[in-house]
Amino acid sequence: SSLLSHAQSGGENIYEFLNLGSSARVAAMGGDQIALGNVGADYAFYNPAALNSELDQQVALNYVSYIADINYGYASYIKDFKNIGTFALGMHYVNYGKFTEADELGEITGDFKASDYALFISYGRQINENIRVGVTLKPIYSSLEKYNSFGLATDLSVIYDSSDKLFRASLLARNFGYQVKPYYGSHREDLPNEILFGFSTKLQHAPFR
Repeated sequence: SSLLSHAQSGGENIYEFLNLGSSARVAAMGGDQIALGNVGADYAFYNPAALNSELDQQVALNYVSYIADINYGYASYIKDFKNIGTFALGMHYVNYGKFTEADELGEITGDFKASDYALFISYGRQINENIRVGVTLKPIYSSLEKYNSFGLATDLSVIYDSSDKLFRASLLARNFGYQVKPYYGSHREDLPNEILFGFSTKLQHAPFR
């Protein structure tokens, strides 16, 4: 007799670290809330359309001590240019720590490290009273032992705010791009792209959204 079983996937995409949170506020909401109001400098990583002149010269520095000696961090700086728009420059990284290296017989031969990096350049601009748009370009570098990869990803987003500023809705296309240099040979893999829609409402006579 025989049985057929299926295990869970070990990962369907590369550069999954792009989905790690850079904001404690967003992480507390599940990591995918793209329509928040009163955002800070660390929110540009989630939604470039949220960039605005009130964030001018703000800096964000975040660090997370993750599981199994993994740590990751985020840093960004925002600058607004009158009549042009608001820009953000930053970096997101993950350090997976040190691993023991062994051959196929289990003999230890040394150790190695693994890490991922994403530089990002974001731009946001107010189109009219109700609509903002934004775009992010992300060069990505990944190093896993002796295997290296380079890719490019982009985010495109739009935000709609009601005239009374109580309702906000946003549409975001995230992590669409191309693996320029595969880890090995010509075996290119998919990026963790997705399309998100979110909205939030602030009650008129209550101090929460």
